[in-house]
Amino acid sequence: MNDSVAPLTTPARYCNAGSSNKRTPWRHFVLSVALGVSLFGCVGSSHLMADAPASAAPIAPSAGVASVVFARPSSFGWAVNFTIVDHNGRFIGDAVANSHFAVQVPPGEYFFIADGENTEVVHATLAPGKVYYVEVAARMGILTARVSIEPLRRDTDAWRAIVGSLAATRRLVPLSSTGQAEIDRNAKAVQRRVERAKQRWAELSPAERAARTLAPDDGTGDTHSGPPVPSSAPATPQPTTAPQGAPATPPVARPAAGV
Repeated sequence: MNDSVAPLTTPARYCNAGSSNKRTPWRHFVLSVALGVSLFGCVGSSHLMADAPASAAPIAPSAGVASVVFARPSSFGWAVNFTIVDHNGRFIGDAVANSHFAVQVPPGEYFFIADGENTEVVHATLAPGKVYYVEVAARMGILTARVSIEPLRRDTDAWRAIVGSLAATRRLVPLSSTGQAEIDRNAKAVQRRVERAKQRWAELSPAERAARTLAPDDGTGDTHSGPPVPSSAPATPQPTTAPQGAPATPPVARPAAGV
């Protein structure tokens, strides 16, 4: 298991897998809970995220910035949230089971990193006025959940499936200040996480890197029903060290806490 700290894979809090007054052997109880977690509609939560109001605007392109939607439509692995950071260790948001969130960032190149029992990375070159989609999923692990983070290309079946699922999942908004404060308190652990992502990227073949990359044209200029897109001012560029074999990248702007 990676040496991540709690804010990087934060626990979800709520699930009702059923109850009974009948005495049940411990093994059966564990199996029952495991079955309930995997099959029933458990509700994840994160103190780093807030529910978006029902009046939240739909996802829409915005001039001068790129919008990125992180969607985790499955409730599988509900007890673990996957915190998304960029290559500078900046907080992007928590991927909570059966939910989605969106952020706006200045156009440019980014590396989005997710950490569970493994570490995965997506490389993105984002254009202004476009909306991009990334799917996050929990996978079976040995000691805890593994994470999958996949870029979705416009007009593919996977892209259409995620766009179509947004209305059925919870809309969340990152609490940027709270999230970044937790990241800052665990700076050493976050830096180890970024180093693991660099190593992971260096180990990928050119074909594997291409499959994990969002190109400018992979975004869409269309408007879709979905989460609010918090606006944020472009961040001041800072020197960065990109994963080996990839270009240097600008920092991600922090998403705003409000809608």
